[in-house]
Order: sequence, then structure tokens, then C-alpha cells
Amino acid sequence: MWRLLQPIGQKLLPVRSFSQAFLLGMVWGWLPCGLVYAALAVAATAGDPVKGGLVMLAFGAGTLPAVMGAGLFTGMLASLARSRHLRQVAGILIILMALATLVWPLEAAHQHSSGADHQHHAESSAHVPATEPAKDE
Repeated sequence: MWRLLQPIGQKLLPVRSFSQAFLLGMVWGWLPCGLVYAALAVAATAGDPVKGGLVMLAFGAGTLPAVMGAGLFTGMLASLARSRHLRQVAGILIILMALATLVWPLEAAHQHSSGADHQHHAESSAHVPATEPAKDE
């Protein structure tokens, strides 16, 4: 079934209106999906067609907020990505992260080498000869 509906879905892209989005959603409803198959298996064991239909209705109602939320979030990200100021801030952050990636290992290596020298000097100046154990008399 999906092979027949996929070309229809392709013709609806890119989505430019609510009705077009609704139609594309109706086509995508036929897309093979493991979660849908699991819900169908539960619906098939419900005992009668009305209960099975209610299971599928509950599944659809339960997934609708997540699917719509993902679509709205994607739309918000797309509009933010068109913002010149956001792109500039993102570019500056990438440069700062690159500099931090370069500086932190160098700084850590410098601290390690200077810390090792101090450690060595501290050990050599603090060398105290071991005392002999007390002899039993």
C-alpha cells in the first residue's frame, strides 16, 4: 500500500499550507511503523471490533501530541535558523569551542609538567633516611 501512496506524499512536499500538511499526514499514516504494528497487535487481541477500534483511537490520540509537537518544534528551529543574529552567535560559539579545544589540552600539559617538577623537588628535599627497627633486648 505504501508503494502506491508514496508518490502522492512526494507531490505534497514541500508543505506550504495547513490543508497540504493535513493531506500529507493522512498519507504518512500509511507509512509502515513498528509502533503502529504493535498497537494493531494489541487491537487484534481486544476481543471485538469496537474495543480494537478504541485501542487504535487511543494509540492515535496518544501519539498525536508528540507528532504535532515534533512538527511545531521543527518549524520553530527552521525559523530560528533563518535568523542572522542566531547564526552569528552560533558561529562565535563554534569558534570559542574550537579555541577551548586547543587551549585546554595545552594548559593541562603545562600544569602537568610544572606540577611534576615541583613534585620531584619536594620528594628529593624531603628524603629522610629510614630508622632501624628497635631490637628486642
